[in-house]
Amino acid sequence: MSFNLVDLVKDQVTDAVLQKAGGLLGGDAGNLSSGLTSAIPALLGGLTGAANAPGKAGALFDAVNNSDDGVFGDLAGALGGPNANGMIEQGSNALSGLMGSGMMGNLGSVLSSVTGMSRGGTGSLMGMLAPIIFGVLKKKVLGGGLDAGGLLSMLNGQKSNIASAMPSNLASQLGNIDGFPSFDGIASGVSGAASNVAGGVSNAASNVAGGVADAASGVTGAAASGVEAVGDTAKSAGGGIGKWLIPAIIALGLGWLAFTFLGKKDVDVPDVSGAASDAASATGDAVSGAADKATDAVAGAADGLNVEGLTGDVTGMFNQASETLGGITDIDSATAAVPGLEELGGKVAGLPDMFDKVPEAARGPLQGVVGEGLGSLQPIIDKVMAIPGVGAVLEPILEPILETLGGLAG
Repeated sequence: MSFNLVDLVKDQVTDAVLQKAGGLLGGDAGNLSSGLTSAIPALLGGLTGAANAPGKAGALFDAVNNSDDGVFGDLAGALGGPNANGMIEQGSNALSGLMGSGMMGNLGSVLSSVTGMSRGGTGSLMGMLAPIIFGVLKKKVLGGGLDAGGLLSMLNGQKSNIASAMPSNLASQLGNIDGFPSFDGIASGVSGAASNVAGGVSNAASNVAGGVADAASGVTGAAASGVEAVGDTAKSAGGGIGKWLIPAIIALGLGWLAFTFLGKKDVDVPDVSGAASDAASATGDAVSGAADKATDAVAGAADGLNVEGLTGDVTGMFNQASETLGGITDIDSATAAVPGLEELGGKVAGLPDMFDKVPEAARGPLQGVVGEGLGSLQPIIDKVMAIPGVGAVLEPILEPILETLGGLAG
C-alpha cells in the first residue's frame, strides 16, 4: 500500500509536542509552524541524499534501528523533561553524523532564511525532529522487514512526496547544497513496485463498470429530460397517447442501457421516430421533437468514450512491468531488462493524453486502477532496487514511469 513519508512524520507532531517545542524555542516559537513545514521535507531530503552516498545506507539503517523507542513514543514528555536539551543535541549530532556537519549547517542557514527563525532555532528544531524521523523510519523498517538497501529504496521512492511538500522558495535554495539530492522534474506519486500485480489490477478493474455508469449520468439526465418533455406534452393532449408514449420511453431506456453496460464507443440507439410519429397524430410535432432530442443526446454523450479499452491498456502495462521486473536478479539481468522498460516508458508517457479524453465522471475508477497497480508493484520494486548495483541501472528509467503513473493515480 502506498504511503506518504512526509505525512507520517507530520502526524507525530501532536498538539502536545507543539506546545513543548514552542516553549523550548522561545523567541522562535512564533515561526514554529513555518519551520515544521520546511524542516520536515528538508531533513528527509537531506537524509535521502546522504544515504545514497557510498557506504551511507548502512549507517542510516544502523541509526534508525538504534533509535530510542521510548523517546519516539513520548516525545512531548521527553521535550518537557529535564533532559530535553540533551535529547535535542543528541538528535542534531545523529543528523550531522549522517549528513555531515557541512550539509547540516547549510540546511540550518536555508531554513533560517525561509522561515524567519534564528540559526539556533532551526538547529534546535532539526534536533527535535530527529527522533521523530528515525522513529517513523524504524516502524517502516520493522514492519516491512527492510534491510539497508530496502530502506534506501523506500527513501528514493518517496522523492516525489518530499519534493511536493517543499515550499517553492525552499526547494530552489536546497538545490544549491552540496550532496542534497536533485528533485528536478519530479512531480508526484513515485511509488515502489510489485508482486501479484495482475491480481491487484484485476480487482481494481472490477470497479470500471461503475465508472462507465457514472460517465453515463449525463446521458441519463438528457434522456430523462426528453422523456419528461414527452410526458408533459402527453398530459396537455390527453386521449390515448399512453399506448404510443410507453414504447418511446422503452426505446430510449434500451439505448441508455446499451451504453451503460456495453461501454461501446458508438452506441446503437433504437429508432423512436416511428412511435413518436404515431403519437404525433394525437399530440402534434412536439412529441417527435422531444424524442429526437433525447435520442441525439444519448448518442452524442456516448461518442468518443472507450473506458474499457483504456483500462485494458493500463492493466497490460502493469503486467509488463511485473513480468520484466520479476526477472531481475542482478546487474546483468537488470541491464538486459532496460529495452523492455524503455518500451514500457514510451507507452506510459502516452497515458496522460488518453486520460484527458475520458469523461470526468469515469476518471475516478481509472485512477483507482492505477493506484492499486502501483501499490501492488511496491514489493517487487523494493526487492529489485535493493540488489547491489541495480538501482543505478534502473532508477533513470523507472523514475519517469512511476512519476507519470503517480500523477494519474491522483
